[in-house]
Amino acid sequence: MEYDNNNRGAVFPPRDIQKFILQGSGEINNKPIKVVMISDESKSGKKYIEVYEKIGVMFTNTYKEPEDNKPHYTGELEKYNKKIAGWKQNKDLYNYISFRITDPLEKETTIINPLEKETTSTIISNDGPTDFNYGSNVEEGESKGGW
Repeated sequence: MEYDNNNRGAVFPPRDIQKFILQGSGEINNKPIKVVMISDESKSGKKYIEVYEKIGVMFTNTYKEPEDNKPHYTGELEKYNKKIAGWKQNKDLYNYISFRITDPLEKETTIINPLEKETTSTIISNDGPTDFNYGSNVEEGESKGGW
């Protein structure tokens, strides 16, 4: 049986050769886009620039407790009308984030009295900035990519 990697993945600190070089905005077919450009080099030594389009954002999950299984980050992938959740991971002195993509959650509706007054609540808050701090220098015993 093949491993199903649909709607999940992981992101890692950049390789030393990769550099974030430019960011900006523009339009494609009269629709606004935000882009970043990363310089890189192929295994054969050919230099190139990768162009990435913004598809969404993740924020620090303020409901995360130290020992629970809730994601460290949550957010929306506006381009695909999906939710994204990310968990901090560590392997071989490298910090990375594993992520899972799901359909948007619908708001919970609870009837609170016989007069049919309703209240709505959402499950996960998406407020606050991310706290990524990836470093390129690793001292002995330290992880690459700080939290």
